[in-house]
Formats: sequence, C-alpha cells, structure tokens
Amino acid sequence: MQQVIHVRDGKGGKDRMVPMGGKLYLLLRTYYKREQPAKPWLFASKSGGPLCAETARRALLCAAAVSGIGKFVNPHLLRHAFATHLLEGGEDLRKIQVILGHASLQSTQIYTHVAPSVIAAVRSPLEDLPD
Repeated sequence: MQQVIHVRDGKGGKDRMVPMGGKLYLLLRTYYKREQPAKPWLFASKSGGPLCAETARRALLCAAAVSGIGKFVNPHLLRHAFATHLLEGGEDLRKIQVILGHASLQSTQIYTHVAPSVIAAVRSPLEDLPD
C-alpha cells in the first residue's frame, strides 16, 4: 500500500502525490474511520466539498497555537519546511520538484539556499591538492 496523499487543486491549481510517513498515515486512518468525511476528500466541508483555503488556514493557526510552535505558521511555510527537510535529508532535487508540483527545476532550486548543512556536507575538491 502506497502511503501518499493525493493533493487535489493544490498550490498553482495543480494535483500532486505527496509521500507521508507511517505515523501520519496511521493518524489519518484513525481520523478517517472516526469522521468518515465525504469522498473523495480527506478533510471535507460541512457541505461535503473540499475545505476552503481560509478554513484550512484557521485550523492550522489553531493547531499551531495549541502545539506552541508559534503564531506565524501558514500553509506555505509548512510547504517550504517540508521541501527544505527533504533536501537536507539528501533527497534528489528532481524528486522534490515532482512532489511540489513545480513545472521548472529552477522553482525548486530556491530551497537550496536555505540548507547550509547540505552545502557544508559537500567535499571540496581543494582537499585533493597536494600539501
């Protein structure tokens, strides 16, 4: 079984598949069984359609407040952090491009400037110079 979320009409109006870890998968399965949201949505509005962007933002702000992670959380910040952690974890930039739904690799490359640990891990060719 694939542990991915099908994001419909995400940023830029694009659909994409996003991988998720086993812990999140189990939490979402529990939520889905308990709430039984209107298909095909994981998070459905009261009318049975997808949540509107503002409702999702408010839910995120409430969750951030409860968790203590701060007041300045928004969906784009989470997307940016997700991409940065993938890059810092050694994931291939092309795969990150697909996950984020970027048409151009240049759009994905903006995340490379926020990952100093990736740059620091690169072995300098100057190390090969004789003493």
